[in-house]
Amino acid sequence: MRTALFIVLVLMCSPAFGRTIAAFDGQNVKVLFDDSKCDNEKVIEVIRANKPESLPMFLRALVFWKGKKYGACYAQTPQGLLVIDESGDAGFVPQELLVPVIGA
Repeated sequence: MRTALFIVLVLMCSPAFGRTIAAFDGQNVKVLFDDSKCDNEKVIEVIRANKPESLPMFLRALVFWKGKKYGACYAQTPQGLLVIDESGDAGFVPQELLVPVIGA
């Protein structure tokens, strides 16, 4: 999230995390996007403090950055995915960088 983000998206199935899309920047960042409702209380607080009416649009995610795991949530926009992690850090994945690879 603190770097220029994502290059490749991979569609995966994970029993522990539902239907998941994973994004990688090739170095330190990996993000798992799930299709379930945002449930991270820290992220929900950040969203409520900034734009509470957008909360229903956010879904669950996890960010792995430099070996640490952060709870996160994301919202789909016409341009791509907006990601907010539990530290309050936010990043944007432009639509043109979303390249799904099915069956990975």
